[in-house]
Amino acid sequence: MAEQGTAPILEIWWITKAIVPLASVLIAAVIIPLLLHHLKYVRERKERLFEARRSAYHDYFKKIESAAADAGQEYERFSREIMPKAFLKLLQSNNSPEAIVEFQQVVGELPLRIQEAYRKASSEITTLQIVCSEPLMQLSQEFENLNKKILDMSADWLGEMKGSMAQPDFDAPIAKQMKALGEEILSCKQGLLAQMRAELGSDKL
Repeated sequence: MAEQGTAPILEIWWITKAIVPLASVLIAAVIIPLLLHHLKYVRERKERLFEARRSAYHDYFKKIESAAADAGQEYERFSREIMPKAFLKLLQSNNSPEAIVEFQQVVGELPLRIQEAYRKASSEITTLQIVCSEPLMQLSQEFENLNKKILDMSADWLGEMKGSMAQPDFDAPIAKQMKALGEEILSCKQGLLAQMRAELGSDKL
């Protein structure tokens, strides 16, 4: 009977004197260092991603800010006021070389700015695409698509301007559509800025 009673006691003694210390050594020497190393790796990875995003977002925002400024033009006013006045001045000057050059500059300035806006919206965003979140990726694609729509409409818009020179009260529907797209681009830019601030934590400062 006594031998049967001592067996559980010996088992408890073995657990307390041998297994528990061994487990403690294993936890202290192996598991905790591995856990700390993993936590350090996760923290450093987050820090590297944050720095990569901060740099990419800063560069991208400078591009879209400039692109949005170029896209947010007064297309209706250009069609109905600026262009007809430039054409009238050309006629009144009897097609002098100086007036022709000035007219060409007026005609070409805004289309060139439209092309430049699209270039800024679509070029050199590889780094952004690598590090940005999915919501920001979708917003950047929307921003690029809106600029592409304006670029695609610019040729028809130039043709429409010829009608505005012949008819001062010309309705200029394409110019109105381009103006609306320009407003969408400005709104999309604000959405991009808000998303970038949220991801970088700037909106909590």
